[in-house]
Amino acid sequence: MWTRLAYLTLSQAFNPVKVGKEWRRPMLSNRYKALLRKQFRLNNIPWIVNLPKDDSNNPRHKQPKGTLEQRNRPFRLAKIKQNIADAPQKELEYRQKAINERPLSGLDAFIQLTVPYWLTARTKEAIREEKTGKSSQSVVSLQDKKRGFGAKVKK
Repeated sequence: MWTRLAYLTLSQAFNPVKVGKEWRRPMLSNRYKALLRKQFRLNNIPWIVNLPKDDSNNPRHKQPKGTLEQRNRPFRLAKIKQNIADAPQKELEYRQKAINERPLSGLDAFIQLTVPYWLTARTKEAIREEKTGKSSQSVVSLQDKKRGFGAKVKK
């Protein structure tokens, strides 16, 4: 029995072996394994045959994922804080849009219908010039329109 250890390692002697389609029992039974372990302990030799396996990658020891609500909670709270910070600006934009898209009524509607487009375009351009202080070249003066096609421009 002990002579088998001369040509086998301890792990080979104590583990079953698969030959073809069938398993063969280990060379040394658990009874002799226990005797050998006892001799190792008496002689202060560490038993290295069955070291505990590393269970860190075992799927049974995984941390639970938690519910979807628990996992998304920090993202949801960050999104809420961002929306609260942006709320005054969004409210202002919404109100401005509602005012701009409102159909004209009363005197504003009457002026819009009676004043020709070219006059309102020039008014907008004049307001823009007052704000910026620059004159635009896209505005054609009224005198240039009266001259007609091919008229000479005095400088």
